[in-house]
Amino acid sequence: MAALHCSTNDRSTRDAARRSALRYGGGIVLFYLVTYIVPLGWRPLLAPDETRYAQIGSLMMRSGDLVVPHFLGLRYFEKPILGYWLNAGAQWLLGSSNFSARLSCALAAGISGLMVYRMAQLLWRNARCAACCALAYLSMLMVFCTGTYISIDAPLSLWMTAIMLSGVWAYARDSRASRVWGYLWIGVASGAGVMTKGFLALAIPVLVMVPWLMVTRRTRHLWTYGPLAVLAAVLTVLPWGLIVHQRDPQFWSFFFWHEHIQRFFSQTEAQHAAPCYFFVPVVLLGLFPWWGSVFHMRDQSRGMAPATRRYLLLWCVMPFLFFSCARGKLAPYILPCFPALALLVGYTLYALYLKHKLSALRWHGLWAALGGAAGLMLLLCGSGHHFDLRVDMFAYVTAIVMLCAVTLLGLGVVWRPRWVMSLALIPTALAWGIPFCMPVERLYDKAPVVFAQQHNDLMAHSAVLVSNGISDAAALSWLTRRDDIVIYDAVGELAFGLQDHPERWVSVDALPGWLEQARHCGRVTMMLDNDQDSFAPTLALNPDIIDTRGTYSLLSFAARPGTAERCAVARQRPQ
Repeated sequence: MAALHCSTNDRSTRDAARRSALRYGGGIVLFYLVTYIVPLGWRPLLAPDETRYAQIGSLMMRSGDLVVPHFLGLRYFEKPILGYWLNAGAQWLLGSSNFSARLSCALAAGISGLMVYRMAQLLWRNARCAACCALAYLSMLMVFCTGTYISIDAPLSLWMTAIMLSGVWAYARDSRASRVWGYLWIGVASGAGVMTKGFLALAIPVLVMVPWLMVTRRTRHLWTYGPLAVLAAVLTVLPWGLIVHQRDPQFWSFFFWHEHIQRFFSQTEAQHAAPCYFFVPVVLLGLFPWWGSVFHMRDQSRGMAPATRRYLLLWCVMPFLFFSCARGKLAPYILPCFPALALLVGYTLYALYLKHKLSALRWHGLWAALGGAAGLMLLLCGSGHHFDLRVDMFAYVTAIVMLCAVTLLGLGVVWRPRWVMSLALIPTALAWGIPFCMPVERLYDKAPVVFAQQHNDLMAHSAVLVSNGISDAAALSWLTRRDDIVIYDAVGELAFGLQDHPERWVSVDALPGWLEQARHCGRVTMMLDNDQDSFAPTLALNPDIIDTRGTYSLLSFAARPGTAERCAVARQRPQ
């Protein structure tokens, strides 16, 4: 992976390279702050992922249990601990808020962008090319969405990018020391990936590095340096792995068999089952606004060193094939492909710019403009289905302005193709527009916290809180800082944890008798999803307060005269 362009042996050349790196790096940091950090807390938490992970981080911070993951006060073994540590750490430093809950994912995206910049510098020794690569990465729609949304995928992609950078470091300098350190960092990042999302963090680097070492005739490095990576990965995971096994011996067996084997191979247990071609449109959509590079990537990549080209292609193809083979699929799973795609896109853009291929650069602007225009047409044609203009006029106008800005940015590149990198401002327009263009009805449907906030005082004076949805219960817990929410009829991902606390679950048939006993503790308030079958039987129990917004309803039942000793559902209230 030798450098492809300018030499840096001359001192004046090195000084100029440092100044360029600082100038372009500063521009990327400014773009990142304006696009990712400033608007990070403007949008309410969305169900199901954001409310879930924010609640887990909040509970970890309040309980002080940094070993065994808990969700709503119940054991929750779907993911290891590191992603929760990052979320809880941000909330511990900044307090619990929308901003702090999302901050770990935004930082993961930003650090990944810096690593993409560093990889490009190591490969091509050119600050402008490196800036193109980093800016392309941070402005890709997939990266922007996952970096401003709470999930485990952005931290996992951070570790995969670190592995990719370590591989580049190991071979860009062609020395024994760099290979030793490179493989050690591959192991550390792989271990961190295991602690974030599981053993797939080991599969991806193996699927990439082994074929690459074979095609570059470095197979012997598997035996000379590979054990260093294995040892580093084991030492990274081992301390927490032993402690969690001591605290709860069921963790590893449940996590391995249920969360890996059954999800990957099972025809019935796999969540979010999708066909094998699911990620093809996901990758294409996630590349926006850099669709134009797809048509020139093959020709321009011929200017790369063969080892570099193969390395990047393997990082694009192998994670794609791996996740496509799994039964369960979600769009963010494919995120580890995007650092390599960003390097290919950035290299392509810079090569087209140097070769003065203005018509190719114009096509980048045209494709971006077409994407914005298509979104604008869908908005104008389907506004009646999503916007109630009596209450959503501001949101509607904001959405039009936002999509017009996207279209105009694309047309600006058609007019001035050398401004092609201005397309990176498209996610900036989205980041500043989306929080203000959500229809009220859609906001209530997708953000149960908004509905719950309107009844915050009532919930604060309720002895028992109930919900018939897992994500809705997480929203209640996030808002009230209570971890004793009773789950009504739903089970889902809490099935394992509810085995330890059957009193936290109530069925439709048992609700009337349970409710009568619970009301002796005090007021019982329920936030229910109207679309669930359990809603109608609850409405028939004559609550004294009813409020319905969108797909959610709040039902509250006044306390019965009595004492706390009569309460069959008594539980410890949070501090």
